[in-house]
Amino acid sequence: MAGSCDYRPSGRLCLQPDGLVCRREDIGPNVIEHPLLLAVEVLSPATRVKDLVLKRALYEQTGVASCWMLEPDEAVLTVLELVDGRYVERVVVRGDEVFEAKLPFPVRVVPSELVG
Repeated sequence: MAGSCDYRPSGRLCLQPDGLVCRREDIGPNVIEHPLLLAVEVLSPATRVKDLVLKRALYEQTGVASCWMLEPDEAVLTVLELVDGRYVERVVVRGDEVFEAKLPFPVRVVPSELVG
């Protein structure tokens, strides 16, 4: 998908993940109103608390199926998946460890390759 697209689960709430996966049919003119399949946040000193606390809670409340939090300085990826309306920590992978994601689709992820 080219350009910027906001996740707008309600008329008053607008979120901009660093990366996202959604269904093509869920994309409107410039917003996505249906729950995302995946939201990705890259943690930085400026946004760390907002991403870990506020955005994580909002993704959970609005039904985002999976949320990945990437700590680039440490090459650590935390994978959260929605189970019965709450996020559970699926896995934490570090450095050259391999994560074989199943959601939202099969993909091989190595944290050190993401921050290289």
